Amino acid sequence: MLDWYHTNLRATSKYIVTKELIVSVFKMSPAKEEIIQMWEKIMYNSMKLLEESYLTEEGSFLLGASQPSIADLLLSCEVKQTCVYWLRQIVKRCWVESRRLQNG
Repeated sequence: MLDWYHTNLRATSKYIVTKELIVSVFKMSPAKEEIIQMWEKIMYNSMKLLEESYLTEEGSFLLGASQPSIADLLLSCEVKQTCVYWLRQIVKRCWVESRRLQNG
């Protein structure tokens, strides 16, 4: 489980969240849109696989366990970062759209 986490979810969320932070804080140029879209697609597919394959109805935690494991704790961090990233993207797009409509 942890090897999947490190090569899939962690790699993608780390890249996207770090890029977003670098652009926001240090005012550096953003990554090319097609690269970000590629990483977003990989992250989406990883989250989908996590939800469909590793979260079961048998238990509240990964692989149907009744108690959290190290993998549960590590994955929860990545999922939260990913949620924050997506929320920032939604807010940013809404702000850009509202500015566009105001300037008509």
